Amino acid sequence: MKNKMTAKLFTLTDILLRNGKPMSIADLSRASGIERNACWRIVSDLCELGYLRKASYRTVEPGLGMIQWGQAAYSGSFFPRKVLHELGNAAQKLNVSTALAGIFRGQLIYLHRDHCNVADFYGYPLHASNLALAILTRKLGGKAALEALLEDARKYPVDLPELRSRLRERIGSMEKNGYALEMSPGGNNIAFPVERNNDIYGLAFFLLTPPQSLPKLIAQCSILRNKLEE
Repeated sequence: MKNKMTAKLFTLTDILLRNGKPMSIADLSRASGIERNACWRIVSDLCELGYLRKASYRTVEPGLGMIQWGQAAYSGSFFPRKVLHELGNAAQKLNVSTALAGIFRGQLIYLHRDHCNVADFYGYPLHASNLALAILTRKLGGKAALEALLEDARKYPVDLPELRSRLRERIGSMEKNGYALEMSPGGNNIAFPVERNNDIYGLAFFLLTPPQSLPKLIAQCSILRNKLEE
């Protein structure tokens, strides 16, 4: 990035958001590697503008300006509200729940999820997400997607050899069929990659019980996916 100040600003706000709790100037400086005086100047400006606010004498947290910024982008970008409303109605008729997400800096970002607050899934592990598998396989290809999911899994106490085997099988199925299918005792998940505005998102359908005709349901869900790509 040519503008170093812009890079520092977004580095600091990204660290603060990912941390999930108030941080001091010293904390931000250590986490970012940015000199403390530069951190202080950036944080002071953002507090004055309302994008950050003082949480205590020494710490800051996101302010209403940052929340408004995010809400405005979420409400008016990516996918038309009318299309999402139609998607919800159609999914209700099929008796399935839906979720729509993208990936940014290794983080699954939900744009929509039925019957819950998308914020509840902030920080959800990529390697455990069928949506992430569908997105990364389409965006990176099978081999690179497998490595990205395993890299995420290394942060958690999981059986890597067993996970590698399962992921490789599911990625192969995704490359062959164009959708990712995950079946478990807790329900079934069908995820499709969605291409829009030169980026890849993921649309998932959740079923609590196996349908009588899974191929027919997959075809109907594929039609709904196509609406998002129009």
